[in-house]
Amino acid sequence: MANAEVTNVTPEILSDRPEITTYPCAWATIASCSDVGLVRPKNDDRLLVKPWPADEALLLVLADGLGGSQSGGLAADIACDTFAQLVEHPLPSTPKACYEDLTERCYAADREILDQGGQSFQTLGMGCTVVAAIVTPQHYIHLYAGDSRLYHLRHSEVLYRSKDHSIIQLLLESGRITEAQIPTHPMRSVVNSCLGGKRSTEHFSIDPKWDEENPPITPLQPQDWLILSSDGFHGYLLDNELCNQGFKENPDPTPTQLLQNLGHFALETGGKDNLSAIVLRMA
Repeated sequence: MANAEVTNVTPEILSDRPEITTYPCAWATIASCSDVGLVRPKNDDRLLVKPWPADEALLLVLADGLGGSQSGGLAADIACDTFAQLVEHPLPSTPKACYEDLTERCYAADREILDQGGQSFQTLGMGCTVVAAIVTPQHYIHLYAGDSRLYHLRHSEVLYRSKDHSIIQLLLESGRITEAQIPTHPMRSVVNSCLGGKRSTEHFSIDPKWDEENPPITPLQPQDWLILSSDGFHGYLLDNELCNQGFKENPDPTPTQLLQNLGHFALETGGKDNLSAIVLRMA
């Protein structure tokens, strides 16, 4: 099923897809979508948008169940449920403590997925990629494992994009392929880090690291954008195309409009994977 080709996709078929969900927040506008796509039989992507009390901060999580493993959706459920426990406790008082909480939840989710994955043949080897962020009115702190991404945009330009844990990223950095070859490369969906999975062949790595030269705390300005996305959503878009497609009809779209523009493009380009994203725009 995963290798099937998409044919006869008309605008009418995609007119109401992807379905958009919006969320209330005093200092930002937030929307999300999650679509099964046009090929896969089920949706293994999961999303979490959860505020701390009084909207002092938001927890954003996107987990993408590995399509080549069994029970990828269950792994993604475990990841989101594990991160959601952060909001049951007060927001840490320092950015470093927020990052440490995100890291601890990432490792806890990895342990739980590995533990449940070993309970039966149906769940053996299940895993997911993840990107998670704590966003306040002043800044965001994030981490990721795999090829689910975080983008930070300002004035329809990409200020930052997380660097995929993937074979494609290694090939790109070594100069063996170009960016233009990525969308159609046969290894484009092979990750070298994830939560759970088959540990004999996959390495678990979390980035960015707090002790790097630039710690992963980034200031936000009014009208800045954050996009968390699965590879089915961004996989056919180079960074400049993401901006061109997202802002092509309106230089000042709402998060709902941006998701519709990019979601339609992802489906019309092929829709061969589940596609999900969370979009936040600062007020």
